[in-house]
Amino acid sequence: MMNGRRPHWGAMIVVAGVVSGCGGGSGDGSGETVERSSTTTRPSIVAGGNVNLITGADARKAIAPEDFHFYDMQGFRAFWHHSYANSSLKLLISAIGPKKLLDHLESFRTTTQDPDARTAAAQFIELIHAAYTSYGSVDTHAFIVGLQKLAPFNKRNAAGEWEFKLDSDVFSKEQDPQQFLALFSELFRLDTLPGWSFDLDETYVHQGQERAHKREKSRFQMFQPIDLGRIRPEDVARLNLQKIVDLLHAQDEAQIRWNDADTAPTTVQVIRQVSIPDAENFDRLTISLQGTLAGATTLSIKGAVTLPAVDQKTGKKLLLTLRPKEIVAWANSRYSIRIKNHELEWMKHSESSVLPAESGDDKDNAQLVNFAVTNIVPAP
Repeated sequence: MMNGRRPHWGAMIVVAGVVSGCGGGSGDGSGETVERSSTTTRPSIVAGGNVNLITGADARKAIAPEDFHFYDMQGFRAFWHHSYANSSLKLLISAIGPKKLLDHLESFRTTTQDPDARTAAAQFIELIHAAYTSYGSVDTHAFIVGLQKLAPFNKRNAAGEWEFKLDSDVFSKEQDPQQFLALFSELFRLDTLPGWSFDLDETYVHQGQERAHKREKSRFQMFQPIDLGRIRPEDVARLNLQKIVDLLHAQDEAQIRWNDADTAPTTVQVIRQVSIPDAENFDRLTISLQGTLAGATTLSIKGAVTLPAVDQKTGKKLLLTLRPKEIVAWANSRYSIRIKNHELEWMKHSESSVLPAESGDDKDNAQLVNFAVTNIVPAP
C-alpha cells in the first residue's frame, strides 16, 4: 500500500538555487579543495534504461575506480519505498568518495569476523562499481533487504517485530535516511573513516560561574542535528544556509539543576564551541534539519558558509569554509538526492532517474545537507 504522507518529522524547508556551475565543493567527495584541478575532463553520464546488476567486463564501461569520481552515478532502482535507502547510499558514496569508500570496505571485508557482514561488504563493493560502470540503472533491492538479517538491522522489539523494517511498503518514522544511515554506519564501521569526527562542547554559565557540560553520544554521529524550531517566525523570511549552520554554535538558554540539592530548575546560558579531533583530516560536515519552521521558505544553496572551530589536536582556533555538495530531500512520497558533480553541476538523483537539476524542480523539503570542507585557516 502506498502511503504518500510527507513525514512530519522532516524539516519544512524549500531548496532552491540548484544550478549548473554555482561553485564550490570537492569533485571526488573526499573533501579536498575545489581549487585542485585535473588536466583530464570527463563527460557526465546520465542514466539510460534499466539493467540488472551484471558482472562481466563486456557489460561494463572500462573505468578505473580511482576515476569513478569524474562520472555521475547511474540511477538506483528498487521498490518505491526504498528511496530513503537509495538516497542514503548515494550520499555515502559521493560524500566519502568512491575510491576511499571502496578501500574501507575492502579492509572491513578482510578484518570482520562475521561472514554475513563480509558478504554484505562484497555486495556493497559490487554495487559501487556498478553505479559507475553499468550502462543503466542498478537494481539495489536485494542488497537493501538483505541487510535485515545483519546487526544492527536485525534487532526486534518486545512484540518480536523488526525495530527497523527495511522492506515495509508503509511509511514509518523509522524509514528515513537519518535512521538508516546510523545503522548502516554501525554495520560497516564508518566511524573509523577519518573526515567526519565532530564534537560540540557546551559550557553552562550562571551568575558569572562556568561549568563544562559533557554531551553524551550513544554511537558514532555522522550528522549534526539542527532544530529549526529555534528559528523565530520573524526570521524565517531572511533565513539562509549560513544562519542555519550558525545554529550549531549559537548561544542558547537551558533549564537545569545547577546544584544537586536544588528543587527547582535554574535558567542558565549555554555557550557552544565546535571542536574537531583533527582538523587536517576533517573533510566533511553533514547537518540534519529537524523540527519545523513557522512557514516554508526558499533556501539558496549557492556559495559557501563558514564555521568557527577548535582543533583538539593543536588547540588552535580555526575558521572553516564549507560548500554544500549533497542534499537529501523529500517530495512526492519519495526521497531524492542532489549531488554536485566533478563539473560543479548539480544533478538530481531520483530512483532510476539522473538528470541535471533545474531551479524550478526543487520545491522539496531538505532533510540532510552535506558540506565539503574546502578551506581551513586560522581564526581572525
